[in-house]
Amino acid sequence: ELPREQRPSARAELALAGDLTSADAPYTIDPRTFPAPDHITIPSISVESSIVPVGIVVNKQGELEWETPKHAVGHHAGTATPGQYGNVVLSGHISSPIRREGNVFNRLPQVKLGDEVVLTTAEGVYTYQVVSRRVVEPTEVSVLDPTETPTITLLTCYPDLIYTHRLVLQAEPVSFTPNPS
Repeated sequence: ELPREQRPSARAELALAGDLTSADAPYTIDPRTFPAPDHITIPSISVESSIVPVGIVVNKQGELEWETPKHAVGHHAGTATPGQYGNVVLSGHISSPIRREGNVFNRLPQVKLGDEVVLTTAEGVYTYQVVSRRVVEPTEVSVLDPTETPTITLLTCYPDLIYTHRLVLQAEPVSFTPNPS
């Protein structure tokens, strides 16, 4: 197996596997860094949201915690971007009745296996299909770990208004449509 930095991008693999339409040809592999996602669509639950970068902050108790953006989906710093091998980690509020920071993922528990998740970047549109869903303890940080294959991980607190666990959905790439040049 090739080291991660020598592997072709997920986009290149889709092209090589014939998963891109003939309208996408000719296709060239570009070794540059892939742009971060800036928009997410989940058609099955009518989610349309911008994606903003988020990192780690120190809370009022002096503890480290991941940021969750207000009224948007967050792309976690240090995780992959669409088109790369690895884990693109995205999170959002299921609800925020006290802080009023939005509820972009309030319908995420309704997503089913096989549903599509669409990420848009400056480069084009990546379509993924949900392949797993599980509920974990908040301390289960392995869901943020890099993956050997192109993956996106969607995270939100669960259940709504109780927030004792985290809902984790993972999806794999299905197609890529480049922006017209």
